[in-house]
Amino acid sequence: MSLFHRYGYIYKPFTGDSWLSANEKWRLTDTEILKAAACEHKQYLLGARSGKTTRFAVLDIDAKSRYHNARDLDRLIKHLMNAGLNEPVLYRSSHSEGWHLYISFNQPVSAREVHSALVRFLKSADFIVQQGTLEVFPNPGAGSVGYGLRLPLQPGWAWLDSNTQEVIAERTALSPDAALLRFMSDCRDFGNGPSEYAQFKNAIAESAVAQEQIAQSLDRAMGEATRHVQAGNELAAAAVRRIFKATPPGIIADTWWRGRCYFESGLSGPSQRADAIFALGHYLFYGDPEKLLEPLGYGYEEERRYAIESILARKNHGHSKDLNRNRSDATAQIGRAARWLPAHKRADEITRYKKEVPIAWLRHNGNLKADAITRIKSALEEFVAAAAPFKITELEQRTGCSRSTLYKHSALWQPLYLELKRLPEKSSDEYNAVGGAAVLQAGSLPASSVPDISPGRLAARRVVQALSSKAFPDPRNSQQYLSLVIEKHEEKWRTKVVAAVPPDLMALDARELKATLPILLSLLAQAPDEEAQKWLQREVRIIRERLDELRKSWAETRVQALELSG
Repeated sequence: MSLFHRYGYIYKPFTGDSWLSANEKWRLTDTEILKAAACEHKQYLLGARSGKTTRFAVLDIDAKSRYHNARDLDRLIKHLMNAGLNEPVLYRSSHSEGWHLYISFNQPVSAREVHSALVRFLKSADFIVQQGTLEVFPNPGAGSVGYGLRLPLQPGWAWLDSNTQEVIAERTALSPDAALLRFMSDCRDFGNGPSEYAQFKNAIAESAVAQEQIAQSLDRAMGEATRHVQAGNELAAAAVRRIFKATPPGIIADTWWRGRCYFESGLSGPSQRADAIFALGHYLFYGDPEKLLEPLGYGYEEERRYAIESILARKNHGHSKDLNRNRSDATAQIGRAARWLPAHKRADEITRYKKEVPIAWLRHNGNLKADAITRIKSALEEFVAAAAPFKITELEQRTGCSRSTLYKHSALWQPLYLELKRLPEKSSDEYNAVGGAAVLQAGSLPASSVPDISPGRLAARRVVQALSSKAFPDPRNSQQYLSLVIEKHEEKWRTKVVAAVPPDLMALDARELKATLPILLSLLAQAPDEEAQKWLQREVRIIRERLDELRKSWAETRVQALELSG
């Protein structure tokens, strides 16, 4: 029970959505803690704030965090262990699937000190420490009682394998005594003694000193470029490797670093416009992972130009009259910088990535489609000539097409299939012949050919024959009937297209356009002829162009927001 601070605790009703703070004078009793750990508390989930000292630290990773994956978890654990700590233990904190990574200490340590040390350590390793992403507990807060942490072993708790993130043991599968014993064994077996904690603090101090030296050296080198060009290049390259984890192809490290400085602070004196424009273009081309600034690389020349103009318009601090007056030579210089490319790409024609299907594939697919349609129409003519219903398996055999191909072109044959299915079936052999006699075809029924049939039965057969001759179309009119079916299909297709295409495409927003596009593309595959296909392709092209315009507008807004956040 000594693991947890008793005052200023937090609680959450089982039926509630948020955590509440108890009165700072109220004390969390052993009984309440044991009831919560045994999953037998009838009203609340409980949590505790940090005291002055602590025996553990917890890294809280929410289920929607960017670090809630195997790769980043492994990187986080390895960084902690490389700094001298024992392997932390991974748990599922609740049914929300969030993770708690426990770092235990064999002796009490300062809560404020361990929080500060872990935050500095994680940030030096390029982890983002913020609520909902990665939080560090204990968190004493600044000028407040600090932040509370959910107590372990409550409903939803589970032991996880840090390598696979699979559940090793559910809390509900263990008795209260067994669960508590297992948790305390983890704290003891993976606990860090004074030597491990001291090694961890030394590693953080050494890393901070090294980074500070790099930053100071880099600043001095940039301020005295004429004397320290080589040293500045080396230090900038080191900074680029640290931020990108590798050297991006074609990047000029010192130019990128200067662009970063201009992005943050703008112009600091006269005669910096040209350098700022070029450096900012280079910086925006590659982006900045540390600042979560997405790269505006190949194909984003207009976005890059707009970003440079916006940044320097707001941050020239009066050091460039040409920019303030929007002089043509300044804007032209920005345009040239926005078209910058790495040396190894300058001979190539650069365009934005666009998925394109080879023309040979399109031609081949078109030939296959045309062949399938021809065979289906030929088979339909035979069925109409026979004036008999048909099955899909028969159509499959006649055409040689697979069933999936037939269903792609169901608009061709399905109306005729349903039409013929409604026709009465022809009489079977049982009623057309007697005792081994040949089957009689449609036509006259000479009495001499059926001497054993009674007059009543013969009359019934003649009635059936008369009805059949009226029901089934003349084979000579089969082509006319097929044309009628195709015309009905074209009419239905055009009705669907008109219903799907809004009267004013320009009035739709991006979400509505994206919803309309797949509908038209599906109808495009069912176009009855080339003219209809070309017409619908024009409508699709208009929608895509409108989407491109909306994306460009969104990109400009996004660049403004990023620039303002920087």
